[in-house]
Amino acid sequence: MSSIDLIYRYLKAREKINDTYGALAAIIEVNKDENGISGIEAVEIEKDDVDLAKKLLSYSDLSSCFLNVKDKYILLYPQIEREKYMELQPFLAYGEEMIEYAGVTYSQASEMKSFMDAAGVVYKSMTDNDNKVKFMVPQNSKEIMQKIAEAVNNEMETEEGRKYLTAKNICLVHALNQASKAINGTAVAFIGRDGGTGGIIIDEEGAVIMPAKQHGRFISRDDPKFEMKVINAILHDLNGVNTPVKSYFGDFAEILSGGMKKQDVYKTGLTMNQALDILGLEELPTINDLDDMFNNVESYNEKESDAFFTVARMVMCREQKLEGFDEYKLSKSERKKFDEMHQRYLDEFTKDKEAEHERG
Repeated sequence: MSSIDLIYRYLKAREKINDTYGALAAIIEVNKDENGISGIEAVEIEKDDVDLAKKLLSYSDLSSCFLNVKDKYILLYPQIEREKYMELQPFLAYGEEMIEYAGVTYSQASEMKSFMDAAGVVYKSMTDNDNKVKFMVPQNSKEIMQKIAEAVNNEMETEEGRKYLTAKNICLVHALNQASKAINGTAVAFIGRDGGTGGIIIDEEGAVIMPAKQHGRFISRDDPKFEMKVINAILHDLNGVNTPVKSYFGDFAEILSGGMKKQDVYKTGLTMNQALDILGLEELPTINDLDDMFNNVESYNEKESDAFFTVARMVMCREQKLEGFDEYKLSKSERKKFDEMHQRYLDEFTKDKEAEHERG
């Protein structure tokens, strides 16, 4: 029996244990011919580096598996995912000289990443099931990592830093909770930006994302990465990592979905000023005025209808408040003070990187 057949049988026998094994076996089955196999790449990993490689793989979504062939460790992965492997390869060059920082909150991790980027620290990061972040960095970055940790702690000790970082953690947890409720629930869900200038409708077919000033897009529930894509849209398109997203479910969410159907994704989301101008309004209406306008919505043309529902989403999102968030919301002067402090640290780490390059 050929080596390829042996590998195929090995993977096929384990496909019920791990979907990746079955996927790799399928690639072999489809691409095997008299010249060997295409579609899969194999890399020999030094025995001393196997534990490090496995840890690095836990930081990546590379579809892969290890084979032990006569005490030689072979990493298999789909050829189309070669770029993901290449992102890990430089870290393997450090051998065992890697250190891990775990149990970092989202807001602290966000600050650390900006400082590490400024300092030129290479790192891999991942989020655990408890939403805590961990980093893997080369051992030779230990000194600069201590400085980065001190800088984040110093930020936290200021009133502005404490409020800013706590608010980010509150927003993240809230956004993930609303995402889970919308994705796993049976009712139609609307999740909008803090001010309602963009939103997502999630139903049994999938998710329609309509950002302001951009074309919409549709994500089918059949997409294998549906959940991840929707969460990313909530965190980034709706800025759920920095401000509280607003959510409605059921019949009211269905009403708010006007102009946000699957067939509407070709449209460009309206800004507040554009919507108000179309409706001949100078400012956002009250909820009572909104009710009166809704009673006449059938008399609107398509453009006016889209503008009305855009305004309705803005009004309802601004009406909803996240309990406990305002306590940590920074004023403009507080945010300015925090940004200036953060920039001083960025400048300091950038100088450290430049000095290191000069010494190198």
